Amino acid sequence: MKKNVGIITIHYVDNLGGALLAFALQESVDRMGYNCYIIDYDPTLLPSRRSYLINSIVRRILRIPIYLRDFRYYFNLLVKSHGSVLPPMHMHRSVGLRKTRFDSFRWKYFKLSEHHYNSSESLKKSSPQYDAYICGSDQIWNPFICKEPDQARNDPAYFLTFASEIKRISYAPSIALPSIPEKFREEMTEMLQGIPYLSSREKQGAELIKELTGRDAKVVVDPTLLLNSDQWNQIATEPQIKSPYILCYFLGDGQEYRNFAEQLNKKTGYRLIVISQKLHDLETLDPINCSDAGPAEFLGLVKNASCVCTDSYHGTIFSINFKRPFYVFERPGSFGTQSSATRIYSILDLLGLTSRLMKSDMPIPETPLQIDYSEAEILLQKERAQSLHYLEDALKEVTRYGINAVSGTDEHSQK
Repeated sequence: MKKNVGIITIHYVDNLGGALLAFALQESVDRMGYNCYIIDYDPTLLPSRRSYLINSIVRRILRIPIYLRDFRYYFNLLVKSHGSVLPPMHMHRSVGLRKTRFDSFRWKYFKLSEHHYNSSESLKKSSPQYDAYICGSDQIWNPFICKEPDQARNDPAYFLTFASEIKRISYAPSIALPSIPEKFREEMTEMLQGIPYLSSREKQGAELIKELTGRDAKVVVDPTLLLNSDQWNQIATEPQIKSPYILCYFLGDGQEYRNFAEQLNKKTGYRLIVISQKLHDLETLDPINCSDAGPAEFLGLVKNASCVCTDSYHGTIFSINFKRPFYVFERPGSFGTQSSATRIYSILDLLGLTSRLMKSDMPIPETPLQIDYSEAEILLQKERAQSLHYLEDALKEVTRYGINAVSGTDEHSQK
């Protein structure tokens, strides 16, 4: 009889990387012979988050004069995109075709828990019953992202505090910070100590865990790298664009990498395709707009790109998985105590691809669409195998205790 496994991660936001990694982890556990479910946990609409929501609404309202000033431009943009590109006035969920595609992807591929939970307290009161619990991946241990509202503490749900201690496994959670602010350290240390199997998506995250707990955490690859390109091909939607193109997937505002993309366009003659929530990208880059892409459409666009320009972690990951030429840029503001750039540095260093990181004002290479993946592929296969081995061993160990096992002791902790 198959054992049941529950995953808790950030699966509910219309974020390409978040949706794809949730699917990848669920799929990987299923392939190991378990029934895997994603715990339907979404704390974003808690009453205690009202102050955040109110501030978010105010910020959107303050943008209205910008849209009124350039009303003709934004109206024409809306008409040309058939309503799929709207000014970013919504809360955290996308609109139009993009949202429909995300909802369709989740409906088709996610196996959600029977009950919905909107707080760590609701999880504790009525915990879903599984033989093992996995927290990860994504930035669930970044206290500036998964933080209890109006409190200086991480969200305990993402440390599996609602589950029996001997059944807790972390798979590739990301702290994505160079250091842990003092106000988060004590409680974070306590919650980490309650997880027998500790892992991290980045080497720096493992070092921080060691610093806090004195324990070694296994560095494993992002769940999206647990599946190979052939497995991703099975769910990718082929783009209608047949001519060669350069895919630009930008999250930040850096003008230097937009300039790089324009120069690459001139050098190669290949059309620019843009996935961006920045409306000025559509005006300055004169691209084909694919910002309404859902997870399956995004996979197809990366897979078929002649080159990818991105400042995104998962833009980088899927370029590597599909062996596409790519350039990754440092996002403005990605430095300091809240830096998220460590995860990009980590994967590039791990696979020997640091040469793909572009600094400001770096010239376009003479042969910009060439990349040698021979060494990186060997390293990736090795890291994938080790990561799958860690996950499989952890699941075998914790599921042998049975679904009604009580909290364990230090003898079950990862050595």
